[in-house]
Amino acid sequence: MVDKPAGSNRTLYVNQGDKLDELSQVFNDTMTNGEVVIPVVVAADASGGQDVTIPFAMQITGFDVVATAAAATSTLQLRKLTNTVSDAVAAATADTLSSAAVDTQAYATAAANDVYNVLAAGTNAASVRAVAYIKGYRL
Repeated sequence: MVDKPAGSNRTLYVNQGDKLDELSQVFNDTMTNGEVVIPVVVAADASGGQDVTIPFAMQITGFDVVATAAAATSTLQLRKLTNTVSDAVAAATADTLSSAAVDTQAYATAAANDVYNVLAAGTNAASVRAVAYIKGYRL
């Protein structure tokens, strides 16, 4: 619903949250070849893999991890099912950014709604807590 205050040339949206959602959807639906980042919060044991649904078709170009807690000798890795997409990334030291290249191009092209997973490994894999970022561009 749009409301225009008397004597004003400015338009106010009564429910601004709905308008922001609408604009975000239009932006996401039309942003071909734009750079995108999908954050994945690893807040529980991911030693069996934590699933993430890719919301749109994209080419994955990188995988970054910021550990939020110490978990010595542990890593995170991006996979599609059981196939590796990225190198393993250190997730052992809190507040540290680590990056990995995409090492398997065959699995780096994601279709809309493809399911990937972030796998924790290493001595303290069950204790890994981090924010992982899947980087790429829209197709």
